[in-house]
Amino acid sequence: MMKLMNCILCILLLSSILASAQQVVIEGKFRSTQKELKVEDISAFQYLQPQDEKLLVKTDTGGNFSISFALKVAGYYRIGRNILYLSPGNKLKVDINHVYPNLSTFRGSGSEANTYLKDTPFPKGGSYLESGKNIFPQPNDQLKNILDLADQRSAELDKLKGVSGTFKALESARIRADVINSINSVGYYAPRKLKLSPGSAKKYLERFNKLSQPTVNAYLSTLKKAENLQLVVFRDIAQLVIENEAKQSNPDDTSILKIKDWVMADSLVKLMNGTDDKNKIAAFSSQLASIKSDDYRLAALRMKNSLLRYGNGDVAIDFSARNLEGRAVKLSDFKGKIIFIDLWASWCGPCLQEMPAFEKLRAQYAGNKEVIFISLSIDENIDAWKKNVALRKAQGIQWHIPRSGLKDYQVINIPRTIIIDQNFKISNFQAPVPSSSDHVKLLNKLLGDEKGQNKFTINGKLSHVSQGSILFLNYLNRDNKTIRDSVIIKDGTFHFEGRVEETCQANLLLSHVGFYSVKKNSDQTDIYIGKSALTIKGTDSISNATVLGDDENLANQQLKSELNPLIKAQRSLLYLLTPENRANPAFMEDVKQKNKGLVLKQRNLQRAFILKHPNLMASLSILKSYAGPVIDVQEIAPLYHGLSNAVKQSLAGIEFSKTIAILNNTTVGQQAPDFQLPDTLGKIISLSDFKGKYVLLDFWASWCAPCRAENPNVSAQYKKYKNQNFEVLGVSLDAANAKKAWLKAVKDDGLTWANVSELNGFNSLAAKLYHIQAIPQNFLIDPTGKIIARNLRGKELEDSLNKYIKK
Repeated sequence: MMKLMNCILCILLLSSILASAQQVVIEGKFRSTQKELKVEDISAFQYLQPQDEKLLVKTDTGGNFSISFALKVAGYYRIGRNILYLSPGNKLKVDINHVYPNLSTFRGSGSEANTYLKDTPFPKGGSYLESGKNIFPQPNDQLKNILDLADQRSAELDKLKGVSGTFKALESARIRADVINSINSVGYYAPRKLKLSPGSAKKYLERFNKLSQPTVNAYLSTLKKAENLQLVVFRDIAQLVIENEAKQSNPDDTSILKIKDWVMADSLVKLMNGTDDKNKIAAFSSQLASIKSDDYRLAALRMKNSLLRYGNGDVAIDFSARNLEGRAVKLSDFKGKIIFIDLWASWCGPCLQEMPAFEKLRAQYAGNKEVIFISLSIDENIDAWKKNVALRKAQGIQWHIPRSGLKDYQVINIPRTIIIDQNFKISNFQAPVPSSSDHVKLLNKLLGDEKGQNKFTINGKLSHVSQGSILFLNYLNRDNKTIRDSVIIKDGTFHFEGRVEETCQANLLLSHVGFYSVKKNSDQTDIYIGKSALTIKGTDSISNATVLGDDENLANQQLKSELNPLIKAQRSLLYLLTPENRANPAFMEDVKQKNKGLVLKQRNLQRAFILKHPNLMASLSILKSYAGPVIDVQEIAPLYHGLSNAVKQSLAGIEFSKTIAILNNTTVGQQAPDFQLPDTLGKIISLSDFKGKYVLLDFWASWCAPCRAENPNVSAQYKKYKNQNFEVLGVSLDAANAKKAWLKAVKDDGLTWANVSELNGFNSLAAKLYHIQAIPQNFLIDPTGKIIARNLRGKELEDSLNKYIKK
């Protein structure tokens, strides 16, 4: 009997050991500029719950490290951009390249799986499209390439011998998910890489979608296992899997229900992370309770509790740091003051970009003893911190603290701003970066000098909207940055409140899928928020709801009711554009004329609204829409000047007046503003270098199909008139990463004239001087430097050159 008991105890003990966690050991080299290495869990719980802080380790000066931790079940992790599959008991010797996973090496138990994962496609780069590298001119070749690369990956997976069946099943699912992600990404990459016109892009994608849809449908039906949520790329297409199963009448499949729960948990966690107000975070409890899967619900609750544990409104937790002299200092030394903390490091590029804004803000409050600005470095290398401070000749309070000394402040990413009020409480745990003008508003509010702030409230009821639908509110702040708030509709009701500096246009978007998504025919509407309390009433749609509260919204609703029939008529015209009808020139001309008539009617209604309501901010918003990206200042300026002084002196009104001033300086008859930009060889070229000649100042970009289509005409006119005192100066609005594309377009299109660009897109100095917000645009300048014509294309360009240039 005793022997039997001992045997049973041994069996139980062995079972306990087998079921318990086993150590994973990773050691080797981490090739990175960072001196900290984080083993990040990227399973289905990646963003649902707080990351394990224990999986953070420092490297020595040579990048060497060693880390071990307990693991119960196998799963996916990430170090830098390297994806790892770790199983209990793995002991890996590694040489990890932070940025280039294909250069990493692995030895030891678990190395075979992780060597295979080095070549995992990047989902955000379109998987097998490789950020647009694998784009083909023919849709059938495009699909074949995606499937060929997937087959190659499958063949590599089949060769693996020392990996588990679970790993092979997951990676097989990844290959299929990558195929779907690649197919879905063609719509983004193909038009850009192939430089397709809108019409050509539509034809290409229609053909590609027709060819690829059977593959998508077939693969989606094989990807409904909830275990696939461990894969990042699967989580990107999870909603498609749910929708496909709904079409197959399998919406209640157990795995699908679990995937739905993950989608809901993920959406709610994102909403909580974007919320500073702890009361609003606490209010998510009822929504989280609707998640049926215990693991996802509990993970999201842990995230909620983490966000509630410490943040806005809590007493600041004191910490000790060192100043430049090496003396110990404490945060509490400034108790009773407003404390503005800028967290940074010498190796952090975005931090250094924010430094001038931080210094400017500090100088702005230099005479106010109630506000303290602390520049707090978390550099591992103290000498690097001191050297950077000296190099910048930085003034004010300069402190240093190891990242570990700020554990309570959850410092994961920098730059990071923390604001503490006079009561030593957290005013803003995740404040905007120093360059945001919102800081003046935040600091003035704490100083009791809050000016120009209007509180708005929105109360609404949508009686027939499904429980858990999310309503998003979007509007622009004074920096033209989008502010986005959201609420989960409960029992059909919703509530928003906030502050704006003046009445402004806002957008409400109703989502039934649990996340923010703007698609064709999205359920959305524009409103105006400001001083008034608004009430919104509707049934199953926000776009058809009634907005009550003030003259701005009443007038806006009236205009929308007049515009809606015209917009619907335009949509009905689009439905007529079948391939057969497109091939009929007479039919297309008829559609063009009908659309032109509808556009004219819309513009007449907008113009009448502006003239009738000069006191409304809505009129300014509608005027901007009426003006469009290429503004006719002779028509728009009188309409602007007809607005009331209150509207014109608003922040938005003053900004638009600056636009009109720029346009007045670049209208026909004015001297063309001079500028200097580098050409294709880096030589600085000025517009004034061409004085004494006729110059066509041509704004374009390599990605702009209409620009490229016009280039042959410009080339023809240049060849005809270049020996008759005529030059062309091309200004490219390509972005910083598009230099090769710009140079290639110059060569391919035969642009033999001077071509310049600072590769800064629409933020180009020349673009701002001429208020270029859409291309192509051009200006014809005479030998005295005066603008004599603009936006000449096709025969108009030839006729104008023939008119002005003496033969």
